[in-house]
Amino acid sequence: MLGAMAHRLLAVLLSVVALSAQPYGQVAGGSTAGASPIFVLEEDRMWPVMQVDHGKFLPAIDGSADVLDLVKFADAAYRKGKKYDVFFGGAVAGSAVVIGDSRKAECAQAQGQVKVSIAAPFNRSLRVIVTDIITVKRPRSRRAATPDERAQAIRLATTAYQANGVAAALAAKLQVVNLTAIEVDVSAKPLLVGTFVVKKTTGVETRDQLFLIAEAGGDTFRQVIANYVHTSADKILEGSDIDWVGVQVYAEKLIDHLDLDNDGISEILTETAGLEGNNYTLYKRLDNRWTEAIKTSHYRCAF
Repeated sequence: MLGAMAHRLLAVLLSVVALSAQPYGQVAGGSTAGASPIFVLEEDRMWPVMQVDHGKFLPAIDGSADVLDLVKFADAAYRKGKKYDVFFGGAVAGSAVVIGDSRKAECAQAQGQVKVSIAAPFNRSLRVIVTDIITVKRPRSRRAATPDERAQAIRLATTAYQANGVAAALAAKLQVVNLTAIEVDVSAKPLLVGTFVVKKTTGVETRDQLFLIAEAGGDTFRQVIANYVHTSADKILEGSDIDWVGVQVYAEKLIDHLDLDNDGISEILTETAGLEGNNYTLYKRLDNRWTEAIKTSHYRCAF
């Protein structure tokens, strides 16, 4: 296995490569003066995943950054007593007040510790969005899919699997990791956001992961995003387990939705957990078409 320093260097190099494409509104760099950081919150800790600067989405600092940059970021973002809004379902659900940071830790040096106060109860095991951006107030929109919505999502997922070469008999055994219905604008038309996995447990085990966004059009849904990944047990990192794949790691999952650029339409934030950090994707609707606004990564620690 590589040493910690080698993993750290590799993470930096991969981040540079990943950010070189620079999709909509994105520029390369770390923390940007004047930009508002977007955090992901898990229980009493949070970490930056991107920034917004006058409607442009930018990468954020992470644990692979230079020590001086980490200190500068922590001094500004994790000032004790600084208050952020906690969002759930596109609406404010409470607040997070900074009580410390992890700049001196061996791992996860870009994280902050917070005290969370919740006004609108939700499942605290979920990761949610935290920011100090002033957003347009909207009703909360996040719920479990109805039985009919679930059936339609499964049909779309099965079709997407078969389009990617997964045998029909295997695709028919897909498992729903999670499936959520949200509304991203005032039209009240729901979107379904789901994560699915197909497990082949004979011979060389494989996992076929699928992330799906489907948009309502009348009484039916149509696929607008379908990200497929195939993973084989003989190709995964030494020390990891194929049973983690598609559920704990390497599965793209919904974090939440929020109108981060105040254009009247929520963006959708997802997370793909890895062994040494996580990848984040923000989806945005432009001209009635869903597209990736930015992809970022957050290095945590060597595996």
